[in-house]
Amino acid sequence: MKISYFPYELQSPWHGTGHAGALIRVELDGGRCGFSDLHPWPELGDPTLAECLRALANNYPILPIVLRMSKIAMLDADARSRDLSLARGCEVPRSHKLVPNLENLTADQLEAWKDLGFSHVKVKVGRTLASETTHLKRLVGSASLKWRLDFNGRIEKSEFVSWWNANSSWLKDSLDGIEDPVANGQLDLTDVNVFWDRVPSEATTTQGIVWKPEVSEEPGRDRTGPLWITNNLGHPFGHAVAMTLAARIGHTGVAGLQGLEEYEPNEWTEAIRYHGPSSLPPAGLGFGFDQKLARLKWRNLE
Repeated sequence: MKISYFPYELQSPWHGTGHAGALIRVELDGGRCGFSDLHPWPELGDPTLAECLRALANNYPILPIVLRMSKIAMLDADARSRDLSLARGCEVPRSHKLVPNLENLTADQLEAWKDLGFSHVKVKVGRTLASETTHLKRLVGSASLKWRLDFNGRIEKSEFVSWWNANSSWLKDSLDGIEDPVANGQLDLTDVNVFWDRVPSEATTTQGIVWKPEVSEEPGRDRTGPLWITNNLGHPFGHAVAMTLAARIGHTGVAGLQGLEEYEPNEWTEAIRYHGPSSLPPAGLGFGFDQKLARLKWRNLE
């Protein structure tokens, strides 16, 4: 087996500037070849890209994100060897609208998104919680959309509980759920669904979970709690992986499989098409992008 990589940097409201990742090519015996996206978020607890590549180079890929990347590449290689598109015959779940900045959001924008067919909006909160809450209170109820709030574990449990007690009366009926409200995961609300992205060890099978197919295994079938599927906001190849695997398991809930409209446009982003909340994966074998992958200048691991 031979592994090579193509480094990239992403720019968007979520990444800032120069957020590093790498596409990975795995060459197997018999001429089979598969691809995957490796896009860690060190600021959320992932190892750095350098640490991930070093693990691959040393044939010691025990890091969960690296193990998952390797499995995706194997799945891609198997499909390509059989001239199959993994997205063929599958319907990608509808997506929520991901909002880069809550405080810039207007009621008119919400109405326009509803007209396009969106039913849910997801926003990041917790950086400037007081002003975010004031703006959110103005918007909740607009266009009759459901809201998903992602705190990214930015605040302490005591601050979140205080915030929830002060605001739940006007907010909870419009909420679809709250993601990562606190960092340590030791929280249980009875009047709203709580979802965990970085799943804490204390989480039970009845709590909500966020599954990002590019970076983690599908949750166990023994889970009874609600499920959100979102992408990892990595390279467009990773977006294609997320939407394809969400489609292949037959997920019928509203997912989070968009976001490329906020990236710098290029031939990769333009290969994935959005029509309101509906998404169309790229053409090609495996997870797609055949011609674009073939043109890259791959580097050997050192």
